[in-house]
Amino acid sequence: ESIGGGRSRLDGAIQGSTATLGQVRPADEIGVWAFTTDISDTIDGARVDGIAVVRPFGPLNGDKDGLKTDVADLANSQRNGTPLYDAISTAYDYMKAHAETGRINAIVVLSDGEDTDSRIQLDSLVQRINADNREGGNSKPVRIFAIAYSNSADVESLQKLARASGGQVFDASDPSKITETFQSVMNNF
Repeated sequence: ESIGGGRSRLDGAIQGSTATLGQVRPADEIGVWAFTTDISDTIDGARVDGIAVVRPFGPLNGDKDGLKTDVADLANSQRNGTPLYDAISTAYDYMKAHAETGRINAIVVLSDGEDTDSRIQLDSLVQRINADNREGGNSKPVRIFAIAYSNSADVESLQKLARASGGQVFDASDPSKITETFQSVMNNF
C-alpha cells in the first residue's frame, strides 16, 4: 500500500522505527522478528513457524548502525498471511523466558491488519497473559505495546492483549505520524 513519495507502508514503518533507535542504550537488549506465513526460523533451539529472526535478541552494545540495517532489511521481507496471535504468543513466551527483574521487559508489535492464520485463539492468549499477571504479582512482567498501522488493523484485539499485559496500543493509521508514534512507544522505556 502506497503512502506517498513512492513509499510503501512498510517503508514508512522502517523509517519511523530507525528514526527513534538513537534512544536505545548500549546495555539494552533488543531483537527484531518478522512474521508472516510460509516462513520459519530457529528460536532457542526450536523451529518456529511463521517467524523469521531478523536480529537475534541480545545486548545492543554499540551496534546501532547494525540494528538500523537489520530493520531496513525488512523492506525485502516476504509478505504472505498474518499469524498475528501466534507471533505475539511466541514473542511473549520468549520474553517471559528471558525477562529480568528490575528491567522493562516488552514486546513492540507493528500490525497493519487482522490475524488471518494463527493456530492460537485470541481469548486463549489473553487468558494466559492475564493468568501470568494475576499469580501473586509477576516480578518480571512482559508488556505488549502494539502499533496499529492502518485502518484495517484489528485495534480491539490488540487492545485486549495490551491491556492484559499492562501495555498500550498506539494508533498510527495515519502513516505520516509513524515516527511520532514510535517516539511515543519509546517513551515507555
